[in-house]
Parts: sequence; C-alpha cells; structure tokens
Amino acid sequence: MLKVVIMAGGRGSRLGFIEKPLLKICNKPMIQRVIEAIEKLNYSFYVAASPLCMEVIKWCIINNINCIVTKGIDYVHDLDYILQMLGSPLLVLPSDMPFLTSRILKEFLDRALSMNADVITLSVPTHEFLKYQDPSSLTFKHNSTQPTGISLFKNRGHTWLEIIMSKYPELLNVNTYCEVLRAEYICQKL
Repeated sequence: MLKVVIMAGGRGSRLGFIEKPLLKICNKPMIQRVIEAIEKLNYSFYVAASPLCMEVIKWCIINNINCIVTKGIDYVHDLDYILQMLGSPLLVLPSDMPFLTSRILKEFLDRALSMNADVITLSVPTHEFLKYQDPSSLTFKHNSTQPTGISLFKNRGHTWLEIIMSKYPELLNVNTYCEVLRAEYICQKL
C-alpha cells in the first residue's frame, strides 16, 4: 500500500531560517495546503520534521497529524531514515508547494506507477522554472530539468526516471522572499 510523507524538516535558510512549512500563503500554512491536496486522494500520510523545526512538530501534534521526527542531518539522510522506517512504495512531497493540487498528484501517480523504475521524480523544464522561480532556487544549474521535490520510491534500487510537467502555479516551490511575493501575488488572482 502506498505511503505518503511530506518533508518538513529543512532549515529555511534562504528565508532567514524560518520554519517554512508554517509560512502562510493565501492565509494558510503551506503545509496545510499540501495536506489538503493529498487528503483529496484518500491517502494516509506522515509529516517528517527534524529537531530544527520544533514549531512544525508542535503544529502536527495540535492538529493530530502523524509526525516522524528525523535527525535533521540533511535531506538525503532524513529521506533514507524514512524509507527504512516506512518502506516502499513511498510518495515524497515537499511542504513548501502552496498551490499543489490533487489533480497534479493523481496525474503524476498514474504515470509513475506504470513506469519501470525504482524512483520516479517529477521535474519541470528549467526554462519554465526560471519564468516562475528565483534563479537561486535552481538545484542543477546546467540541467534541462529541475526536480520539484515530488518523488515516488517504488523500490530501494538505483534505476531512476523522471516525469516532466510544466504546471504553474501548481508546482511553484517557495524557497526565497521573491517566491513568497510571487505566491502572494498569485493568491490575489485566485
């Protein structure tokens, strides 16, 4: 059975070390908007937070949300810990994608579940990414695509494929003040 984890344990360094998942966009914490998208698909989920994000952990407790507390070494170590704990298949989601929809998730899962690879990542074309995102948010400066933070781990093997979508604002990932301003502007248009 598919398990879902929302990664919410980062440092938020590009936003002045705030607990980014709780940053309100359109008057709701970003993590709440991601949760609403996954709940529409009727999947149970966990939030993964590190000791760096005690307010996120408290928020999960107050809202009766299953929370996994990781060591907070870095994203890769935290993800490995979660995979060891929950196993696969595991859908990994970012907590800082305030316009993510259940429609995007369903489209990604429908395609990813039919693919023959251990890990399938949702990516966006770099030229589209740069239209909507701050250039400092680039993960791979010289690649033609950028990962969104959405991945399906079908197995713990090493084969990897990507699904490329150009869906904005749904895949807008908020990492910088510029992206906060863009997200707030989008809120005014909704």
